[in-house]
Amino acid sequence: MIPLCAFQVEKNRRAADSLPKLKELSEFVDEIANMRHNPRQPWVGQTAFSHKGGMHVHAIGRVARSYEHINPEAVGNSRHVLVSDMSGRTNI
Repeated sequence: MIPLCAFQVEKNRRAADSLPKLKELSEFVDEIANMRHNPRQPWVGQTAFSHKGGMHVHAIGRVARSYEHINPEAVGNSRHVLVSDMSGRTNI
């Protein structure tokens, strides 16, 4: 919810400046709480910015905004391209 508000409203610059540390903070809180980090969490999960479909990955390579609502680095995450039976030439 915090990233959504920061990106949509853009009034709180303090929150926006600390967003690149969001994934690190989420992992730290899970470690302190002795919980396993959920890879499917929005924004900070390992699979939040993962892509595997051939046409989908091709579009990400051309115009990332077409499938990603924000730049993954803005919240301390990264983009992952997976290889599967749905992969195309761009995935490889």
